[in-house]
Order: sequence, then C-alpha cells, then structure tokens
Amino acid sequence: MKPDFTRLQSLHLVRREDAQVLFVHEEREITWPQLLADVAALRVRLADSPARDWAVFEEQAYPFSVALLALLGSGRRLWLPANATAETAERLSRHCGGWLGAQWPGGTPVPIAQKHPAEALSPLSGEVVVFTSGSTGEPRAITKKLHQLDAEVASLEQLWGEQLGDAQILGTVSHQHIYGLLFRVLWPLCAGRTSHSEMLPTVESVLTRAGVCAHAAWVSSPAHLRRLENTAPWSGARSKLAAIFSSGGPLPAESATQCYELSGHWPIEVFGSSESGGIAWRTQADGNRLWTPLPGVETAAADDGRLQLRSPHLPDQQWLRMDDAITHEQDGRFSLGPRLDRIVKVEGKRLALPELEQCLEAHEWLSESRALLLRRRRETVAVVAVPSPGGQQALSSLGRHGFARQLRASLQAHFEPVTLPRLWRFVDQLPVNSQGKVSQQTLAALFERHTNGTMPPAQLLHKDAESAELRLEITPELACFEGHFRDMPIVPGMALGGWAEYHARQRLPVHGDFRRLQKLKFRRLVRPGQTLRLQLTYNQARTSVIWRFENEADGTICASGELVYE
Repeated sequence: MKPDFTRLQSLHLVRREDAQVLFVHEEREITWPQLLADVAALRVRLADSPARDWAVFEEQAYPFSVALLALLGSGRRLWLPANATAETAERLSRHCGGWLGAQWPGGTPVPIAQKHPAEALSPLSGEVVVFTSGSTGEPRAITKKLHQLDAEVASLEQLWGEQLGDAQILGTVSHQHIYGLLFRVLWPLCAGRTSHSEMLPTVESVLTRAGVCAHAAWVSSPAHLRRLENTAPWSGARSKLAAIFSSGGPLPAESATQCYELSGHWPIEVFGSSESGGIAWRTQADGNRLWTPLPGVETAAADDGRLQLRSPHLPDQQWLRMDDAITHEQDGRFSLGPRLDRIVKVEGKRLALPELEQCLEAHEWLSESRALLLRRRRETVAVVAVPSPGGQQALSSLGRHGFARQLRASLQAHFEPVTLPRLWRFVDQLPVNSQGKVSQQTLAALFERHTNGTMPPAQLLHKDAESAELRLEITPELACFEGHFRDMPIVPGMALGGWAEYHARQRLPVHGDFRRLQKLKFRRLVRPGQTLRLQLTYNQARTSVIWRFENEADGTICASGELVYE
C-alpha cells in the first residue's frame, strides 16, 4: 500500500496514524506521536538560545531528523558537515552559534524517546547548508532553501513513489550529504515510509536487513555496487527489494549488469551534485547509456559542450553551467562526457585525467584507477590504482617499481612524456569519503609526506576528537633507510616515534611542547615494502598520546609507545 505523500512545507498539517512507523532506531519502532514528542522536547531546550545557525552532526538518521524538524520549525539554519572533528568544529565556528549532536565538544545531545507531551509540528522554514563531496578540491558550502528541497522530493515521489509503495528505506550512505538527506530522511518523512536510522556498513548487512522486511529499497553508492559478491545473502533479499538507488558517479556497465543479475533490479542511477541538486536519471537496462532529465529540469549543451541546466532544484531560474561535457539526443536525453574540470596542464602540456584513467583501465593489470595532479616544487601526475587479480600476481613478481614502470611504458604511445605519471599507489580499493565518493582529499592523502622524503605516504582511515588511525606505506626511497643498513634496510625505532609524533600533531588536539617519549617497545623489524597501521589515542588527562604500529598483513604489533606533552 502506497502511503500518503505531503510536501515539506505542508508537513505540519499532516495527520499520520498513531501506529504508523516512521523510523526503526536501535531496534525500536518510532511512531508519529513519538517523533512529535521528541521534536517538541528539543524545541524546549533550544528556546532560550539566540543562535540562528546550528552545526548538526548525528550518525543515525532518527536523531538527525528530530534536530532537522526542531530547527526548521523555528526558522533556523542547519549546517551539515561530513564529520564532527575538532578541525571541522573550528572551521564552522565562524558561522555557527549552536552545536547539536553528542559528538561535538560541548554539543547539545538530541533527546530521544522522550515522554514529553506530543505537539503538532510548527511550519517549516529556514535553510539547510550542505557541503560538496570534495571530489575535485576542498568541500564547499551550498545553501539549500526549503522550496528547492521540496521540489526535489516531489520529483522523486513522482518518478518512483508507485514502485516503492510501502518499502522500508535502507541506506549505505550518510544523511549528512545531500543524496542521503533527500533519500533517507526528507523523502521518507514526506511519503510516510519507514526509514532505518542506522547507516548500514556493508552489502551483507543491507541484504540481511532487507530479508526481514516486507519490502525494502536500498539507497547505495557506486562504491558499494562496484564490489558486489555472489556469496552475499541475495536469496533472502531478492524478492523483498523494490528498488536500488545509486548516486555519486556513473556506474560501470559491468557493475550495473552484475547488480541486475544478483538482485533482479537494474540500479536507478541519479546524476546531480550538491550545487545543482538532482539533474537526471537512468538505468542501464538493454545497454542504455543515456540520461533522462528529472521532472521540471531543462538541460542544454553550451557552445563549449558543457552541460547547462535550469531547474526547480536551484535557488532561482537562472541557467547553471556545469563542468560535465554532454551530447544531446533528439528525444531530450543526453550522454555524459568527461568532467572538464579534470583537464589540467603539466608544464604547459594539456592532460585529460579521465582519458589517462581510461587508458590505464584498459590494461589487463588494473581494474580501477584515479589520476590527480599534485602541485609541489614541480607539477606531478600521480595515480592511485586497484590491480586486477592478474595485476596482483604481476605486482608480486615485478615489485612495485617494476610494475609501475611497465604501466608507465604502456602509456608512452598516447601521452606526452612530461604528462606521464611519476607517483603511484596500488591499493585493494579506492579510498572513499563518507558519501561513498573518491575525493581529491582522500587520494592526495595517500601521497602525503615531507618533501625531503622523511615521511612515508599516509592515508587517514579514521579520525574523531580523541583518536586517529592511518595506513602508512613503507616505500624503499624513504630517507631513513640511508645507511640503516645497506644489506638489510630497516626503519630506525626513533623514526617510528617521529612519525607518530608528526601525525599526532596533525590529527589530534595536541598543543603543548613535546616533553618525552616513554613506554617504548620495539617488537618487530619494519622493512621496505611493508604497510603499517598507526593507531593514535589522545589522553587529555595525561596530555599524552598512546601510539602503536601494526603490520597490516598479519596484525602483529611492530612498535608502541607514549608521547608526553607540556
């Protein structure tokens, strides 16, 4: 049975059945009266605050929705960052006077399961500030007015409301970004569908949860759909899934086909951005590659081939120029070309990074790749790549340098010598941010080091206010191997302590002068070619950082210690 649909701006007028379940939160069913009670309780807490702008971070969708309705019900503005780290808080402090969510230092927790008297919702107004994913640079703040969000939710219901019916919404993407905000929070609220509060971490967890629902829809990212496994519990979920959505980048044809073969559904791909909102959609059934504009969206190709659009999802009726090249068909659909903002110049020579990636992925050794331009003392093209099964064998036999040298040689017939990649990182999977996107920041972090070669390339895996975890690649060219020792190079113990201290300064709220290094234990030699996991934990009471290096291959502890500060 399809629930009744209402727009955001009329949500305060809706009358849901008391027994209607709107969220499943921590295995508890949240009904309409409970939602109203929690929103009312939070509004009482916020009543005396003069702050108009609030930073909101909640890992689960239900407390986030309570915060959203309470703040918009009082005409305030919500800022939705991707995380609640000290670094993010410092950046937002210039804009926000209030902090909602238990993860913020000094933030106001969102009340859940309150016995406060349920009150009707107030009319919603105000604005929501979302951030771009940072795919090609630093995340940028984008303000969304309520009428923009309303128009987009209405178009989603128009296209797929009948197909979803009473399906429960399961997500592997965060509601702190525009795609998850729309599909996991705003659309279900307006349609009266049940949304599961937890962001599910794996395909297996989605399928297991779908298997116990009468009907379900999966809000996914390309990162998850690129890595489907036949061994996942498809049999119990296949008949329960009503739809699978994907946004954040076009899916490869083979991934879309595999998804159809395993689930019985062609993924519904939605193309858009934080700035533009939803633009178009497609499925790749019958080999289709073309995109159909969403209801009310007008698209055209500018003189230089760029996509331009006019849309009710934008703040006004002006045409917006995008960085995507398109080719229009007579029926109004279009095909996507490369992103034009990924065309760079290396020492005066033009290089299309998507073209470089296509050439690399045509090689039998690679399944995925991303290229980027690093601006150091000289402009350098770098590549992060995922070897295929055959590529893994070649990597093991040739070594990293020999493997990269042969890949570079395969590109020489297609590109100018100065534009060929000089830096390479080979990974099991491309690093993604909380939106499931491969971003410039996550890629560049793999190449982070001091210019004199004293720091190994590092990738940030996790960070919160009191801890961080990084992956370090111990490359043979590190300066610490010089003279230590020629026949058997090993990392000096003090180098490990230095790396820990550097990353503690970069990642944790360490401010005082360094006093001493204590509780040192060196248990395993660290050799070139190894990959280490560095775990850092900040102890505020002791003004110290506990650090530990583990060999990623087998989990053995290589070294540990404590950094003590003034």
